[in-house]
Amino acid sequence: MKHRNASAENLWLLAMNLKRLRKERGWSKRQLARRCGFQKSFIVHIEHERVNVMLRNLEILAIVLKCSLYDLFAPIKGKSYGRGPTHQSQS
Repeated sequence: MKHRNASAENLWLLAMNLKRLRKERGWSKRQLARRCGFQKSFIVHIEHERVNVMLRNLEILAIVLKCSLYDLFAPIKGKSYGRGPTHQSQS
């Protein structure tokens, strides 16, 4: 079976949500990495959509951030992948 990468949209959702959750807690990338037992570069790669993250590492992120796996992939209010802020048409 050929390995497949995560969809670009899911990588983007994870990156945006991880960055938001980290900043809400007032943590630097280095602080989050240390709390998780990861290298800072791993957090950087996630936030720049460069890495396909294993489920166990997603679980660690959720535990440390005290959030659910859903929260890591939740739709971003007012934004959609590849379009930035969404605009409502006025008809």
